[in-house]
Amino acid sequence: MLNKFPASAKKYLFILILALIAEVYFFNFRYWRTLIPEEQSIPLSEITTNENLSFEENRFRLLSADSVKCLFPYSGELKSVTFSTSVSGNTAPYVYYINTVNTACNSSYRIEDHTIKQSVTVYDTEGSELFYKERISSLSEENSLFINLPSGDYYILTEFSYTNSALSGAAYIDSVYVNKTIPFEFNFIRFLTVAILLLIIIMFAPGSKIWDKPLNRPAAVMMPAVIAFVIFICIGVSNPIWLNETPPVDSYGEITKALAKGHFFTDLEPSEELLQMEDPYDYEAREQNEIEYLLDYAYFDGKYYVYFGVVPSVIAFLPYYLITGKMLSYSACFFLVLAFFLSGLALFLSSYIKRYHGNISYGSYLSSYALVLLMSSVNVLFFAWLNYSIPQFFAVTFLIWGFYFYTKAGMQTASEKKLIAAGSFCFALIAGCRPQLAFCALIAYPLLKDKMLKKNTLCYWLAFSIPFVIVAAPLMYYNYARFGSVTDFGAYYNLTVGQIHKQPFSLSGYKSALLFYLFTIPQFTHEFPWISYHIPNLMAENVTDNLAGYFIVFPIAMVSLFYWPHKSGKDKSCTIFRILLVFLSFFVIAVAYFYLGIRYIFDFAVLFGIESIVMLMDLEKNNKTRKFAHLIILISILLGILYYFLYFSGSYANMLSLNFTAPECWYRIYKTVCFWK
Repeated sequence: MLNKFPASAKKYLFILILALIAEVYFFNFRYWRTLIPEEQSIPLSEITTNENLSFEENRFRLLSADSVKCLFPYSGELKSVTFSTSVSGNTAPYVYYINTVNTACNSSYRIEDHTIKQSVTVYDTEGSELFYKERISSLSEENSLFINLPSGDYYILTEFSYTNSALSGAAYIDSVYVNKTIPFEFNFIRFLTVAILLLIIIMFAPGSKIWDKPLNRPAAVMMPAVIAFVIFICIGVSNPIWLNETPPVDSYGEITKALAKGHFFTDLEPSEELLQMEDPYDYEAREQNEIEYLLDYAYFDGKYYVYFGVVPSVIAFLPYYLITGKMLSYSACFFLVLAFFLSGLALFLSSYIKRYHGNISYGSYLSSYALVLLMSSVNVLFFAWLNYSIPQFFAVTFLIWGFYFYTKAGMQTASEKKLIAAGSFCFALIAGCRPQLAFCALIAYPLLKDKMLKKNTLCYWLAFSIPFVIVAAPLMYYNYARFGSVTDFGAYYNLTVGQIHKQPFSLSGYKSALLFYLFTIPQFTHEFPWISYHIPNLMAENVTDNLAGYFIVFPIAMVSLFYWPHKSGKDKSCTIFRILLVFLSFFVIAVAYFYLGIRYIFDFAVLFGIESIVMLMDLEKNNKTRKFAHLIILISILLGILYYFLYFSGSYANMLSLNFTAPECWYRIYKTVCFWK
C-alpha cells in the first residue's frame, strides 16, 4: 500500500510516525514504568509527623513554612513517592526559576510564593541511608519523586519547606502514594517540535533532493521570511511585559512629544540637586549624594535630551502620533521593523547568491537564510527593553536593505542608479539610529566597484552621494542645536552607570570586549535550562550578563576567518566583501567596548553571519566540498536552534526573562522538556 505514495509523502509519513513513537513511548516512559507495581495509598494515620503538621479534616495542614517532616514505613518494591499538596485561597501558583541561586554573580531570582521544596530520604531497617533526592515544584500539584529501589523494608522520611510571605491561605498535604501511576500525557507541542526537528534534519541532510531543487519561483524567496515572522510573533506574544508595557525609560515617547511641539529637548525637568552639581556626569558622586536624576537620558545645559537615534521617531513614532494623537507602542513598532528586516534579508541573500553564484538551489537559499537569521541574534531583542532595541533594530534593518540595493545595483538592471540612491539613503539613515554602524557603507566598494569605477560617470557618483547629503544635513543641524556640535549625538552626556565622556579607548578594554562577546565560556548547571548567565571576570567596566561567546555558539564564524582562498575576477569582489565584513564586525565591537551586555551582540552578529554564508557558498559551489558545506550548515542550524531555545528558557540580569515575565508559560516549557521529572 505504501508503494502507491510518492517518495515525499513517505518521508513526511515516516517523520510523523517517528515523532509519534517518541511522544508515546519515550517521553511518556514514566507512565509505562509506573504501571507495575500497583500503586498504593498510604493512610495518613500511619504517618508519623513532627509538631509542624496538624491533622485536620482528613488531611495534614502545614503549620510552618520550614522543617515540616513526616515518616512512614513501607515494604515492597519502591519506585516512587507522591505527595498531593494544595493551597486554600490561592488559585495561581507558579514556579519562577527552579535554579534560583546564581553562584557566579552571587545573586538569586525569587521563586513565586506558593512553591514547595520537597526532599525524600529512604532508610533501611538498620538506619542506613539508601536514597536522597529533592525537588521544587508547585504547591497545587502532585509531587512525585522517582526512587527505583528493589523489594525490601524501608522507612521514608520526607521534609517540606515553602515560601509563605504572600500566602493568603493554608497549605495542606491531601494524600500520600507509593508507586503511583503517572498519567499518560500526549503533549502536542512536544510532538510537533520533534517532527519539525526531524524534518529539518532530513530536509537539509547532505544528499537531500532540496540541494538540487532550483530556486525558480519569486514567491519562494519570501517563504522563509513569512515563517520566521510567524515564529517571532509567537515569541513576542509569550512575553507579556515586553509586549504590552512601556519601558521605564520612555525615550521615544519623550522625543516624539518634543518634536511635535517643535523643539529637541524633552519636557522632563531635572532636579535642583542635579542642576547644582559641578560634574553631573560623575556617577559615583550622584549615587553618594543621592542626587535625583533620570537614567539613560542625555543631560546638557540644564535640560534632558534623548541620545538614542532620532530617525525611528521621525519615521514611525512621530507620524503615528500626529495622525492619531496616541503614541505608537514599542512592540508594534518592533514588529513593523521585524517585517522589513526579514523581507530585506530574504531579498539580499537571494540577490547576492544569484549575482555571485549564478543559479542556486532552493536548499542553499533556504538554509542560508535560516543560518543567517540564527546568527543575527535577533531573538535577543525579545528580552530587552524595547527603547534600547528599537534604534539597534532600525539600524540593522537599514543595513540589510542597503546591502540589498547595492547588490541589486551591481547586477545588470535598468534602474541601477535608483538602486544605488536607495542603498545610500538606507546607509545614511543608519547614522540617525546607530551611528557606529554607518561605517558599514564601506561595503559599497566591492558591491558597486564594477559600476562606479569602470563607467566613472557623474550620474553614478551623484546617485551614490546625494542621499548622504540629504540625510546628513538635518542630522547635523539636530546635533548642533542640542549640543553645539554637528557630530555630537549625545552619548557622552548620557546619565548612566559610568562616565563615558571620561573613558578613552584602551586596548585592554577592547581585549575584554572581544573575550566577552566572542569567547565567553558558558556556565552549565544541573537544572533546566542547564545553562546560566554569568558575569565574566574581565578588566572592564560595566560588564553585565552573557550566556556564551558568539564564536562558542557559532564556531563556523570563527573558522571562516581563516578561510581565504585566492580569488580573481568576479570572485575577488566576494573576498573583498568578506574582508570588509570582518573588519566592520571588529570595529563595531571596538566602539561598544565600554558597556558589555548580551544585547549589543546584535550590532555585529549579522555581519559575522553574512560573512560565514559567503564562505559556505564558496564551498558549496565546489563539487569536492559541496556535501561538507551542507553538513556544516545543518550542524550550525541545529546548534543555533538549541542555543536560542536554552536562551529563551533562561534567566538574565537586566533582561525581561520569560520565567520572570510569564512564569506560567515558562513552567509549561519546563514540564514539556523535563519529562523525566
